[in-house]
Amino acid sequence: MLAKNATIFTFIGLTPEKLDAALSIRTFIQCTQADFSSAGFVSSIDGKEDLSRNIENIAAIMLRIDQKIIPPSLVKEETKLRSKKFEEMQGYPVGRKQEREIKDAVIIELLARAFVKTEYVRAWVDFKNGLLVVDTASQSKADKLITNLLKASDRQVRIMPWRTTKVPSDSFTTWMQNDDCPSGFTIDDRAVLINPEVGGKVRITKENIHEEEFRKLIRARDCVELALTYCDALSFVLTGGLVLKII
Repeated sequence: MLAKNATIFTFIGLTPEKLDAALSIRTFIQCTQADFSSAGFVSSIDGKEDLSRNIENIAAIMLRIDQKIIPPSLVKEETKLRSKKFEEMQGYPVGRKQEREIKDAVIIELLARAFVKTEYVRAWVDFKNGLLVVDTASQSKADKLITNLLKASDRQVRIMPWRTTKVPSDSFTTWMQNDDCPSGFTIDDRAVLINPEVGGKVRITKENIHEEEFRKLIRARDCVELALTYCDALSFVLTGGLVLKII
C-alpha cells in the first residue's frame, strides 16, 4: 500500500462480496449538462474493468469525483447585467424573487459549458483487521468515499471513524514532556502546540524538539499534532483527529 496520507475507519459487516456488490451499484457516471458534480467508483488500475483489486485480505478501491467549476464572481456579474436589462425592459426594479430566478437561469447556462475538475480518492479495505484506510487528509473527501460506499451497502454494514481509548493530544503532550514514546516510536522534527486557555498555535518545523526551549513551550501548551517515526522505517505526522499526513 502506497499512500501519502491516511484517514482510518473501522467497519463491521463488510465482506469482499458485499464490497464488490456496492461498487457495482455506485459506478462512476459522467456529469450531465445540468449536474454540478458526479461521484462514483472506478477501477484502481488503468485498463482494468474490475472495480476492486484484491490481494490476500486487502482490496484496493478508488472513487472518482467530478466537480464543475463556476466562479461565483462570474455568476454575480452576469446576474447583475441581466437584472439591469430586465429593469430597462419592464420599467421598474427587479425584486428578490425575480433576481433569484435570473441567477438560477445564469447558473444553468454556465453549467453546460463549465470546466470539470476531476479528483481521485484511493482507499484500501483490510478485511482481516476490519480497517478501511482512505488516502487523504481531507475529512470531506474521506466522507465522500464512505457515503458513496454506505449508500450502496446493505444495512448490516457499518463504518466508523478510528478511535482510541485515550485522547490523542493528551498522549502527544505526555510523550513530548517526558521524551518518552511507545516502544518502536521516536519523535521527529514537527509539532503543533496550542494554549487551551488563551488560544493561538505554535508550529515547530524542522527543529530539534528535544532542546530545552521547546520543553518550555510544551509546559504551558498541548500538543495536537506530532511527527513520528516507527522502527526507523515509517515516518508520518499524526494529528489529534488520528489522521496520518506526509507519510
